[in-house]
Amino acid sequence: MLHVTLKYVRIFVGLAVLLVGIVLALPFVPGPGILLIIVGLLILSDHFVWAKRTLHWVKHRWQHVHGKHEWSRSCFGLIRKDSSQ
Repeated sequence: MLHVTLKYVRIFVGLAVLLVGIVLALPFVPGPGILLIIVGLLILSDHFVWAKRTLHWVKHRWQHVHGKHEWSRSCFGLIRKDSSQ
């Protein structure tokens, strides 16, 4: 019973984080919208195939734009590219 309850709590939290991220990603709304969308998709990807596919698509688009080796490091802000190079 506890396992089922935790599953529904994770789904609810994932959907809430995803919806808040979508609202914060709107133009003229300050906040970390894109980051919250990614976190919401990460939470939901354990339970829904559509979330896993969307997260996979986002990862490949990010790698296409920014390079293959920067996904995990730059996603969490651990490195910064020097703009002078």
